[in-house]
Amino acid sequence: MILFLFACKQENKNGLPEEWYRVEGGFNNINDSAGFENMVLRLYDDSTYSRYAANFYNYGTWQWNKAEEWLTLQPVSGDPIAENQILQVSKLMNDQLKVQKIKKEGNVILRSKQSINFLNNNNKSTIDPFSRANNIWRIKPTSSETPSQIKDRTVKYLEFLKMFYQHALDNDFQVVTSGWYPAPLQMNFSNGFRMAYNTEVKDWYACFYNEQEGIEAYKMLAATVHKTQVHHIENKAERNIDIIEQILKVIELPKDN
Repeated sequence: MILFLFACKQENKNGLPEEWYRVEGGFNNINDSAGFENMVLRLYDDSTYSRYAANFYNYGTWQWNKAEEWLTLQPVSGDPIAENQILQVSKLMNDQLKVQKIKKEGNVILRSKQSINFLNNNNKSTIDPFSRANNIWRIKPTSSETPSQIKDRTVKYLEFLKMFYQHALDNDFQVVTSGWYPAPLQMNFSNGFRMAYNTEVKDWYACFYNEQEGIEAYKMLAATVHKTQVHHIENKAERNIDIIEQILKVIELPKDN
């Protein structure tokens, strides 16, 4: 499923058509190694954007080319997609938009054979877990952090996670994509959660100055597991919010700090 969610409700000063701010769409049975088969893109009226897909998250700036009717996304930071993305848009019947990815090689424009149709926006949540502000915990620091700073980064991760599941709950999403963010807490199971294995935390460690500081953060989370109860709540997003709220109440610095 592909989702386009936009924050503004009127035409941007840069001339972006109003419908680009209120679009949500989806389709199934697409095989795209870049993860575009499950994507959320948010455009903000200060010409910045954020987006995630099955296996990446990035943010940056956007520019609308009115004459060509295409949107250029220029990432500032993100993984693993680093190059500009150009999306060409054309209006279809029933308020749908046809979107094609474009490559420019010199003066030659190459359009992907595959196009995507997007429908009107049905986002019911006022929470924005995809914004850069709510993902600052994943930006690698340039110097070593104190135990308190490591805890603060970890708490911001938990707050992000709570927002993400609340957004899913508000929109009644049946499937929640979890592969686009580091997950020391593995919460995608129907009967509970667990701490990630050693092979599953490389991207988590990358959020910290070095691996050792990432391990310290992991230990803070692991220390909360025996203090947390998994309540039998049918909705998985609601259950995970309950778990995260419990963890936020009991997380603390290691005793030797």
